[in-house]
Amino acid sequence: MTSVLIILLSVHLLLALGWLGGELMTAFVIGPGLQGMSLQSKREFFVKVTPRAVRYVKWMIVGTGVTGILLAIVTPSKVTASGVVVSAGIVLALIAAAIEVVVTTPSFKKMASLADALLKSGQQTPSPEMASHEKRARRGSLADTGLLVGVLVLMVITGL
Repeated sequence: MTSVLIILLSVHLLLALGWLGGELMTAFVIGPGLQGMSLQSKREFFVKVTPRAVRYVKWMIVGTGVTGILLAIVTPSKVTASGVVVSAGIVLALIAAAIEVVVTTPSFKKMASLADALLKSGQQTPSPEMASHEKRARRGSLADTGLLVGVLVLMVITGL
């Protein structure tokens, strides 16, 4: 049973860190990096990279959730012993997932579809709608990053 717990915990941590890493990349590397790109390069980036990034983060969220539930089933006594802290971590993670699903992912998907349409039409002027979705996606990623860092701190506190 101990080896299963170690494997499950390791997978959970790797998935959670993958999710946090994706959010950190978006908020602090990709977002600011896009500011210096030409309009054409930005559009190509959104069409080619955004769908993959959205899939990556989605699978990290699902995997983190599934392994978290399995951990709660396998180690109910540890979860109960650290009840308030674990509960706070779960709530923060669920809020982060909700922000991703409601704000960030739809904004990225809309940016990809707008960029594709603009590339096909050959329009050379900036799209205010694209800028709005870009700002929204970046803010969602920043919020998720803060929440997930909070979850990480709570995980360290519990020692799970």
